[in-house]
Amino acid sequence: IGFVSMTLNQAANNTFHHHFINSNVQEMQKVVNISSNLFETVNGTEIKNDIKNIREVLKLDRVLGCSNIHFEVSSGSLWRYYTSQVMPKMLSLTDENVILMTLGGLRYDLWNGSITFDDTIKIAPFSDRFWVVSKLNGSIINQLYKYLNHGKQIPLFLMTPTNLTESKLYKIIATDYDAILLETAIDNMFRKNITVEINLFPTNLTTTTIWEKFVKQELVCLSNDGENNDYQKNNAILASLIVVFSILFFILAFVFRVRIFNMYNRLSIVFTGKPAYVSGSVV
Repeated sequence: IGFVSMTLNQAANNTFHHHFINSNVQEMQKVVNISSNLFETVNGTEIKNDIKNIREVLKLDRVLGCSNIHFEVSSGSLWRYYTSQVMPKMLSLTDENVILMTLGGLRYDLWNGSITFDDTIKIAPFSDRFWVVSKLNGSIINQLYKYLNHGKQIPLFLMTPTNLTESKLYKIIATDYDAILLETAIDNMFRKNITVEINLFPTNLTTTTIWEKFVKQELVCLSNDGENNDYQKNNAILASLIVVFSILFFILAFVFRVRIFNMYNRLSIVFTGKPAYVSGSVV
């Protein structure tokens, strides 16, 4: 955030280093080297409280699931997880599908621990729709992938799987942004000698809501001993019901026992002139 300029020494080797700064208060305090009691201002506190109130209204902090692994955008582990687990499961992809999309779609790590609704939005905030580009054989898709990343030190597009059969026909899965780039690239490469169909993928999910659904369905929070929280809650409810019914059973058993002894005493008085049960003992 900001601007910096410098004069380079042409005779020396000019080396630059970069550092990713996560957008949180602790990280910013560390960078500017200001203590916490001086870092926060009156206006900043008011804005923070307003943000907190709005987050509560939107229920951004509700927990959807949990992860025991930290998946990073920078290392590529989140992309591998997205293309190998999230998309195939939520979109029911098959071996005729090829995922081809730009690397800018995922913007935030999937951290280990509780995952909130807000986290899923930060991971993929653009809510792009999914598209199908069909049908191209493996040879053309490989050429397309190389064309899209040609001359790039850092690949612009990611493709999976990469071991395509050249003669086999595939359907490319892309997003709103990527589908336009793919169509343009195909036209530039083959000069309209190849006709492709580009249609919306049959799903109501977007690149944002697919994460919400996946976390709810696949990343269920577990307790410390590995049991499902819902399972534990159900067990607790069942145990409570057993206790209640046990108490009711003993109360009813006591009431019926008293009534039986009273009836027995009345019959004993009629036939013998004295009760059969007095002060807790049989006579």
